[in-house]
Amino acid sequence: MMSSEKVCPRCGQPYSYIEKQRKGDREYYVAVHYLGYERTSNGKIKKKVRKCYLGPINYEYVTRLHNFTLHGYLVLDRELKYLEKIVQEIEELRRNQEKMIERLDKIVNLLEYFHRNFMEKRR
Repeated sequence: MMSSEKVCPRCGQPYSYIEKQRKGDREYYVAVHYLGYERTSNGKIKKKVRKCYLGPINYEYVTRLHNFTLHGYLVLDRELKYLEKIVQEIEELRRNQEKMIERLDKIVNLLEYFHRNFMEKRR
């Protein structure tokens, strides 16, 4: 039988739930570890928790430097998405390379044509 215990990827300890936090216009996620209750200095009983930062859903700043979106921990199929996008980029590079080779071939042919004509006229 499989355990339904959720393990925090940051610290390796069980966590109770995932919490979304807003900072400005960005959303971040934390794993919340329930540690029991404690009595405060004024006598009130308070839930004791520890939070581990898990990051955003998408890394916007880093993504600007790449041709694909970098995802946070909570996007479960992120590795598959990365591989799909990398394959697309490689296919696009190959297509562009073929176009570049065709363009260079035309330029070389044109230069050879001008060179032949120039040499014939020099005689």
